[in-house]
Amino acid sequence: FGIRKPLPFSTYMEFFVMAFQGSVLLFLIVHHNYGLRSMVGFAAVVAYALTVTTFWLIPFGAFQGLFRIIVPVSSVRNVPQIVQNYKTKSTGQLSM
Repeated sequence: FGIRKPLPFSTYMEFFVMAFQGSVLLFLIVHHNYGLRSMVGFAAVVAYALTVTTFWLIPFGAFQGLFRIIVPVSSVRNVPQIVQNYKTKSTGQLSM
């Protein structure tokens, strides 16, 4: 989003670093569970997705809509853990 809309790099640097760390973790998980061939396929899909979103192949309005989905997904992702903590009457920490 920050690349498509000419924003200063400092406004989206944190997201870039976190996305990179998450990608490295996903690559390691795929490699560990499914092997090198699957990791190469996964890397190709990620590279394609980055190419499509970065080089203006998706209309900007659709890109903004996809970006808005992040907030509800981020809000809902902890619900199963909250329910589990409630059922076990635990005060376990939420994973972020």
